[in-house]
Amino acid sequence: ALIRSIEGKAGRPRMKPPFIKVSGVFARPTCLNNVETLSLVPHLLLDDAGVYASCGSGESIGTKLISVAGNVNRPGVFEIPFGMTVREILYDLAGGIQHDRKIQLIQFGGASGKIADASILDTPYTYEDLRAAGVMVGSGGMLVIDERTSVLDFLRMNQEFFWEESCGQCTPCREGNLHIKIILDKMAAGTATREDIAIMIKIARVMSMSSLCGLGETAQNTLMSAMKVFPDLFDIGGARA
Repeated sequence: ALIRSIEGKAGRPRMKPPFIKVSGVFARPTCLNNVETLSLVPHLLLDDAGVYASCGSGESIGTKLISVAGNVNRPGVFEIPFGMTVREILYDLAGGIQHDRKIQLIQFGGASGKIADASILDTPYTYEDLRAAGVMVGSGGMLVIDERTSVLDFLRMNQEFFWEESCGQCTPCREGNLHIKIILDKMAAGTATREDIAIMIKIARVMSMSSLCGLGETAQNTLMSAMKVFPDLFDIGGARA
């Protein structure tokens, strides 16, 4: 989508292949990386003493910029060495949960990230440890939701975002986000059926396999992870993921 915008076209994803490393801007081989990655290049090239490489843990070398938001006392952006625990990040850097409330859930990696409950607090913040815990580093975002917000309300808010942000180009994302929004609203109204839950699971899986871009492919990460972390919420007439 960014490349098409640079070319003066509508900022929408295109079919792949060809991939951008073969045919990118104006059909020439192109390398795209985020600003955080590019900002590290000079430090790595000039780091003869290996200071950067000495940070981190296991396979996760160096530092990471993370953004902690939500119901914490000191939200903000922090540069951390890989290996800090989630608890250290939330309670030492971000000042703990507002008014000492309980954690309802934590979303990792941005709006399309997976969620976990408070059992993840002592997990080291590394690519491999978070992956093993069922979440991901992603963009480095951590959104903390306390006990005042229900899981269902959070999922509905998240789904509202993706429904509005879908560009509408491909059917799985355009229609999938709409229909999952409708089913979540039915759950909130108490009218969802076992068949609705089964349909929602099917739509989410189709979206992840057949959407044209990352938005549609990952839009239901939050929902699908919630089904594993909070299964009772979706146990309507015995329907589970």
